[in-house]
Amino acid sequence: MALVGTTRDGQPYPVIAGLSKAAATNLERAYRRLRTVDKVKAAVAKLAGSLDAAGKAALIDGTRELARALAAGKHRGKLAPHHLQVLAACVRVAGRASGDRALADLAVELRDGAVRGAIVDVLLGWQTGMKPAGAAQLATILDDEGATDEVVLRGALWGLQETSPKQASARRRKLLVAARAQRSGRAIKLARAALDQLDSFPHTTPGGRERRGRAWLPDVAPLVVHPNRELASAAQGLISHDGETFLAFLAWVLAHDVSRKMIAVVDGRIYWASLPSSGLAPADLAAPLAALLERALAKRDRASAGILTRAMQNLGLVPKDGAPPERGEEVARVGTEGGPPLLVPARHLAAWGGAYAPEPFDSGNSDYERGCDGAAPKLLAIGDGHGLILGGQSAAAYAAPDGLFLHTDGDLTHEVSKQWKKLGTLVVDRGGVVLLDSLEAGAGKHAGVNRKKVALAAGSYRVDAHRPRGTSSTLEAVRLVLTAPR
Repeated sequence: MALVGTTRDGQPYPVIAGLSKAAATNLERAYRRLRTVDKVKAAVAKLAGSLDAAGKAALIDGTRELARALAAGKHRGKLAPHHLQVLAACVRVAGRASGDRALADLAVELRDGAVRGAIVDVLLGWQTGMKPAGAAQLATILDDEGATDEVVLRGALWGLQETSPKQASARRRKLLVAARAQRSGRAIKLARAALDQLDSFPHTTPGGRERRGRAWLPDVAPLVVHPNRELASAAQGLISHDGETFLAFLAWVLAHDVSRKMIAVVDGRIYWASLPSSGLAPADLAAPLAALLERALAKRDRASAGILTRAMQNLGLVPKDGAPPERGEEVARVGTEGGPPLLVPARHLAAWGGAYAPEPFDSGNSDYERGCDGAAPKLLAIGDGHGLILGGQSAAAYAAPDGLFLHTDGDLTHEVSKQWKKLGTLVVDRGGVVLLDSLEAGAGKHAGVNRKKVALAAGSYRVDAHRPRGTSSTLEAVRLVLTAPR
């Protein structure tokens, strides 16, 4: 029977009856304030190694009882799903196939999303590969309309992949097509799970061969402009996963009558598809981009033509001309995986937590979620200063005589003087500014490499935004104008 005890360092934990003295001691140690995943895994392995046959049976019974109690709302304020995860991990390590089956049965039986998610997360992450029995049980959750937790749905789809790759492939295609007409809900979560699965298949697996075959492209390509931002971002990441896939995507765009929004995605994903690891050179993009530009001009689609011309100029495929006089040379360019770019004074960079702090993403309290909330561009408090959240999914910074010009979308020749509106003031200290993907943390282990430092004189800058409202202009940009040097 599971009771609530307290560890030597004051942490609540579930006490399991029927364990040997050594196993009971190791159980208590597994719930002490362990700071790293490796330490938790080591504690779980030690606990599993100290169990005899009776102890394994008691552990499985105690895990079932705790899971059912948490799903029923018991032990609130004392125990939570993460306490269940330690027991579930030990069940997997100690019980092997029988442990997997017991946990999968619980995931199917229980209705609470958080408890289900905790069990599925252990089945997916604590041991390489799921046992066939556990996978088959998880797969049945796909047909349970009451299952809406994304972790659970992702686990169910992986269960089907382990059980029957052919059935999983057909199911993924149906899920991706079904998501086109939806904006939220279970269908969107399942489509995101399908994209995540396609993107993470190892090359040597049936799924990896399916991804390289790109039969999924016609199902994924329409989703890159889906109204659900997370689904669109996942689809965009997949179509620019490597150079050959991106060229196949461009061929699909050429074969379909697409919107300006789709052309903007093409422009935004060139940055990712052209990274050195992709094997794609600017010359490889010349023909498809030129064909898209020719079509845009024939349709008199000035906005799309402007986007494509700028993309080809940035790749060095056509000469740059017609630039606004206040815009100098390009000094930085950053693309994101779907979220907004961030410009932050270097002095405040370390205070930016990205999707990892103050709390992890999906908590509603990460810096990244603050940045995504509301319209951009906007000034956002960072540390004891401010940063600038930009619109779109990429930004290019250009030197200007009195500060900096930041371009995020539209035709650079479409500037309308009356469209510049003041946002506020940004104070820059010595060290200049950094342009980065707002998903990344400014410093620490979650600090990425998708960033560029820009030299900028210390002082106070007026921040103006150019928005294409009420005119034919498509330009979306921000300028920093030095008003008080330091």
